[in-house]
Amino acid sequence: MQQVVDEANEISHKIVDSTRIALKGMINILNGILRRDANGQYDMLINMTKFLGKDASIVGADGAPRGGKASSFLNNIIDALQKFQNTSQILNEIDAIERNN
Repeated sequence: MQQVVDEANEISHKIVDSTRIALKGMINILNGILRRDANGQYDMLINMTKFLGKDASIVGADGAPRGGKASSFLNNIIDALQKFQNTSQILNEIDAIERNN
């Protein structure tokens, strides 16, 4: 019985570790998109009009934020980034608790 518990524990650690790696990757991707680095690996915002259409600019000619697809898209990215960061933090806290036991 102890062997089954040990194997389950090992498998769960592998799942958490691979999840943590995936979360870190997604956090890096979303941060890259939000930084709008034209030379970066994730420069989609530079080419947003190709993805979202002509009304995809984030700010108008006067510099004021615009609504529409681009604004909604950015809000979704920011929301997803926060969720990935929160999940990563929770996994780190669980890992710290596990190490203390």
